[in-house]
Amino acid sequence: MNERPLAGRRVVVTRPESKGDDLAAALEALGAEVITRRTVEVAPPESWDPLDRALRDLAGFARVLFASTAAVDAVVARAAHLGIDLGGIKTGAVGEATAARLQAHGVAVDVLPERFTAVDLADALGPGRGRVLFPRVEAGPRAAIDALERAGWAVHEVAAYRNLPRDVDDPGLFDVVTFTSPSAVEPFARVAPPDRLPAGAAVVCIGPSTAAAAKDEGYSVAAVARPHTLKGLVEAVVEAAGTGRTEMRTWSP
Repeated sequence: MNERPLAGRRVVVTRPESKGDDLAAALEALGAEVITRRTVEVAPPESWDPLDRALRDLAGFARVLFASTAAVDAVVARAAHLGIDLGGIKTGAVGEATAARLQAHGVAVDVLPERFTAVDLADALGPGRGRVLFPRVEAGPRAAIDALERAGWAVHEVAAYRNLPRDVDDPGLFDVVTFTSPSAVEPFARVAPPDRLPAGAAVVCIGPSTAAAAKDEGYSVAAVARPHTLKGLVEAVVEAAGTGRTEMRTWSP
């Protein structure tokens, strides 16, 4: 088995600083030359008031749902600021990393879907009639909220953080570009639009909503991570870099 399957490959990481470091390290361990182009930065919401009001009313929610580690960090920090104990809440989490972050803060995870998307979390939660609190990225995709509402839940969505676009430099020549959120795609497309990608370069996305955003920008998506985790993304990069974009299982919605 080749322990360095990405040797000689140049892979672009667009994930935010600190979050992108673990992805870069995993790719470098497999031999890749990593090009970092942070297309977004995580920022607080324009106002903490909606989240603070929701946290003060935690007893009124049947569940608190988390779709990212950034949402966990924001909620934990605001709860500590307000002196609110999160130990007794019932939660649902998207993905092992999000669940691990909750558990690291002493918060139990009650619902963790086998597949790692927010819609799968809604499906795993199942039908209900209570209120659920969904603190997440500002202006996130609505698919999960629609699924929850169809199942009978009353969803209270609040912005826990924002992904703000950043100006990025042209990445030059590369073999693979990775996207880990829909908001990461458009800033990169400004400097590397589909018609200016290096010949044979592959676009690899962590999940279907990110892939849809890439397709909306005109990219042909070579692969989507399965499962939708960091490990799955790295495996998809290895496949894309090894076979070439034209031979990949091109993603379609």
